[in-house]
Amino acid sequence: MTAATKMFGRKFVGVYVSQRSWHGIFGDDYKDWGNLKVWFARWDHKPGPGEWTPYGGFKNATIHQYEGDAKVCNADVDLDYVASLDY
Repeated sequence: MTAATKMFGRKFVGVYVSQRSWHGIFGDDYKDWGNLKVWFARWDHKPGPGEWTPYGGFKNATIHQYEGDAKVCNADVDLDYVASLDY
């Protein structure tokens, strides 16, 4: 993450991680990447921002993956809602 943010800037770097994975990998107190964009998967089948619970210093989610393995042109894809990329 350090190399990516140095190369591209925090504006273009994000994290794809669930709350459970974050806590399992980094613990409850690690918040150094909280100002990056976060993309979370909660397959609730509802396009929109989803039910978000802050963790790891992340205040808001940028992308909500609401559906997995949807068929689009005979391909399995994940469907996502993008709240804002704020470029």
